[in-house]
Amino acid sequence: MGSKLIICGIVIFLIVVFLMVIKRKQATVIPHDPFLPKLLVLQNWNPEAGFGFMASYCTIMADDAARKHNLKLVVCLDSGLYYENRAHFIQQHHPHIDKDANEWFSYYFKPIGIDDPQIKKLWKSGTFASFPSLADKEKHPKAAGFRYDYYAFEKRSNDLDFGAAYKRLFHLQPHVQDKIDGFCTEKHLKSYDYLIGLHARLTDKLPNAENNEDMRKAEHPSYEQLAKVVLKEAHSHQKEYPTHKIGILVVSDEQPAVDFLDAKISSHFDVIHT
Repeated sequence: MGSKLIICGIVIFLIVVFLMVIKRKQATVIPHDPFLPKLLVLQNWNPEAGFGFMASYCTIMADDAARKHNLKLVVCLDSGLYYENRAHFIQQHHPHIDKDANEWFSYYFKPIGIDDPQIKKLWKSGTFASFPSLADKEKHPKAAGFRYDYYAFEKRSNDLDFGAAYKRLFHLQPHVQDKIDGFCTEKHLKSYDYLIGLHARLTDKLPNAENNEDMRKAEHPSYEQLAKVVLKEAHSHQKEYPTHKIGILVVSDEQPAVDFLDAKISSHFDVIHT
């Protein structure tokens, strides 16, 4: 009896996996509307992805793919770690969060594609979910759009001009720019000829949400190592440009890191932090 139950369980599991594969391959594809451009939609396909990976790196990769395939890029990050749907938070940050078109890329940057009323209708109607992966583009030549998902990401190319991509894609929302300008003014950052930024993150030292990373293999520089690297760079620049005013901007969610670096560096150069 026990062996029969085990076999039955295995069969059910295999059926579920098979159905998932079939769903990807045979999803209903919405035909292309000739009055709309074909789309490439980036949504938050990795629930654990942070800001730098999903909003920055994946946006650049998706844009590169869209340009190569003559598609209109749409960034719609309506889930994930940075997504906010708490009523009090949305109310607190109104009008910077649109409760009727809530996706977190637009919290910080001017929207890419999703501010188009026609495209927004497709999003709200759930049409994006019917788009096949860009990795399957050749199988669906008449599709209205494609998803830039994990399978498309695996085919990415890093042979591109990241600087040009940043300038083209990322335009800060006015309220974010105001905060940055206020910080720069408060800390007199524009008075420096050379500014070194250092970002030390505690979260880089912690396992992911599933706790399935082998942190024993993770290597992180010590505070002392960080200080040495920064001082070496600052002294090298000072030697080449002796009249330059040099500052070190330290950003971290580790207060001990800020305190240590401040103590180590401030006798040589100005240290700026929040």
